[in-house]
Amino acid sequence: MSKLYKLKKWLTLDEAITHISNLIGESISLSELYQLAADGHIRLSVKFVNGAKAKKVRLIRAKDVKYKQLIPKNIPDFPKDKCFRVPIKGYTQISGDLWAEEVVAETYSISGVWDLAMVGAEQADIADRYYQTTSDHAGTIPRFVGHYLQKDGETYQLQVRQERLSESDEYNSSLAPDAQDENEKLSLQEIRLRLKRPYRPPQYSLASKLDDHNNILVISTSEINRFIYSLEDKPKEAKSLHCKERTTLLLLLGTILKKANFDLQERGVVGKIRRATESNNTPISEQTIRDLIPLILDMVELKQNR
Repeated sequence: MSKLYKLKKWLTLDEAITHISNLIGESISLSELYQLAADGHIRLSVKFVNGAKAKKVRLIRAKDVKYKQLIPKNIPDFPKDKCFRVPIKGYTQISGDLWAEEVVAETYSISGVWDLAMVGAEQADIADRYYQTTSDHAGTIPRFVGHYLQKDGETYQLQVRQERLSESDEYNSSLAPDAQDENEKLSLQEIRLRLKRPYRPPQYSLASKLDDHNNILVISTSEINRFIYSLEDKPKEAKSLHCKERTTLLLLLGTILKKANFDLQERGVVGKIRRATESNNTPISEQTIRDLIPLILDMVELKQNR
């Protein structure tokens, strides 16, 4: 393994292909890498060159979506018990049972490397790249589903600014060609008055594709390590723990995490623990950590209350 590799946080896809091929002793292609990603075997990330815009969301199930009743206005005497139920503003349906709920309506500027959540249109985006490398066919990217990014246990929905004319362009386009000469005779004060308009903040909508923002696809080195480990022919069989051993292990983990200043009830602690495991070249998924924390907290509380 290259000494420089240990210092890198991520590799481009070409670099990752070379590195993985060397480690497993067989060559892989870009199309195979896209296929592995689309099938959920390896997670791709995206690095935004000039930053991007996104909204913070949480992924929820259909049963948790909030609705409002909508009665058609153009149909007289429409029965109230037959009114339509539509989701309130801030919900996006991703699939049959998966939805995205806005945490706040504000749009944030994001930068750096973000994992592709592979729950929405980003999955179709990667599948489309696979088709383009293997045939002339193009995949369909469902625009209104949204592209989702994840980092430190949080999920964001990629946004793009809606194009509109600048104030000066709007003003110039409103002038007829034969009125240009007359406009040149206007006083500076009159021109300023015509240009004066109330400020309108930029509007954003769902990004239709990842390439709505300048980006490069990458793979984190921790994800490459995890992927290589998953390919081992004979992984070591984990020894099952007895009840007492399991209790001792949970208490030990709780003590170590506390001494390392990890507050298990702090928001974002899952991401902090994950990064700590990655720095030790022993990456553990956020879902595993998220499932483990309640067990540690319960065992520590039980022990302290005895």
